[in-house]
Amino acid sequence: MATAVSTQVPRSLCVVDDSGTHEIFEVIGMHDGLLRVRAAYRFEVGEEIKVRLEEADGMFDAVAQIREYTSDGLAALELHD
Repeated sequence: MATAVSTQVPRSLCVVDDSGTHEIFEVIGMHDGLLRVRAAYRFEVGEEIKVRLEEADGMFDAVAQIREYTSDGLAALELHD
């Protein structure tokens, strides 16, 4: 599995931790370089989370930082290698 950050909107986005992967995000889209998601859990703004993205050309690991919550309750994530 490669490690990279893409500008594609992923098909799925999972949190990765010691116990496995957890599907807690619903991917809504990309806006101004930030990934917009609906989350089953509200993370702290600034918190960094290990994630796995599934895209058309494969699966990638990255770190997502919670940048903000929008007025409609979506989380804006910035992805890093």
